[in-house]
Amino acid sequence: MWKPRIKLIEEWKLARKFWSIRLGAIGTAVTSLFILWPDSALYFWGAMPEEVKAWIPPQYVPLIGVFIFAMSMFARLVKQQKVEQQIREKRNDQPSIEEQHY
Repeated sequence: MWKPRIKLIEEWKLARKFWSIRLGAIGTAVTSLFILWPDSALYFWGAMPEEVKAWIPPQYVPLIGVFIFAMSMFARLVKQQKVEQQIREKRNDQPSIEEQHY
C-alpha cells in the first residue's frame, strides 16, 4: 500500500504565525483577485493614498502579488524571535535530533 512521504514539521500548529505562511496566503489572495477580476487592480490603484502611489509606478501594480510571494521566500530565511520562543517553550527543552544521536 502506498504511504505518503510527506511529514509535517513539528511546529506545524504554529505555522499561521510564520511570516512566510502569512505572506504566501496574502500573495495567493491578491494574485487570485487580479486573475478573477482584472479590473480589481485598477480599483485597488485608485483606492490607494497618493503617498503610496508615488512609491509604485502604475505598470507594476499587477506585480504586487509576485512581490509578496518573493517576500514570503525571504521571510522564511529570517528568524522570528516570538515564534522561536514559542517553539522552545513547546519543546520544553527537549534535546534536538542531533543531540539524541550522540
